[in-house]
Amino acid sequence: MDRNEGHEGGEAHTRSMETAGGTAWAISYESDITKVTMENLVVFSVRYYSPLFRKTWYDVPAELPACPEEGCYCAWLWIPDGCGIANMYMQNHRCKVTGSTSTKKLGVPKPPVWCVEDPSKCVTGPKQMMAWHQKTGNNVVAPWGKTPTYNQRMGYQDGAQDDIFVD
Repeated sequence: MDRNEGHEGGEAHTRSMETAGGTAWAISYESDITKVTMENLVVFSVRYYSPLFRKTWYDVPAELPACPEEGCYCAWLWIPDGCGIANMYMQNHRCKVTGSTSTKKLGVPKPPVWCVEDPSKCVTGPKQMMAWHQKTGNNVVAPWGKTPTYNQRMGYQDGAQDDIFVD
């Protein structure tokens, strides 16, 4: 059977829905790229079965505040699960949240932890993007032979991350 049969847009870089690993978007309200850090880049949306299909959408928290006049920085994130070599992807973008009247503030994100076997260990609230399998700067670990992914393995929920705000 043709791998793309019945799938508008076709698959990309994954073998199945189970190994898609999920992708995420993170935002920093810094307008100067040199000030964007792991501590101010907050994951705000996750899509579990991306990038299996080339076309997808991301839900944005309704109370995401507007960016400063100069804009924000956003990052698209993915760690492949068993597809090629162990690596991670981050694609930086200038972005701007517009039309928001929210006065909410984002909390300081924490590194997520592997918690699929014990959900009580999951980090709640704002989470950082994952840095894994790098020479330096890693902020997450996974059990031997496992890959951290933007899904329930690491405590991310599918869709808008509505728990990222300071109370």
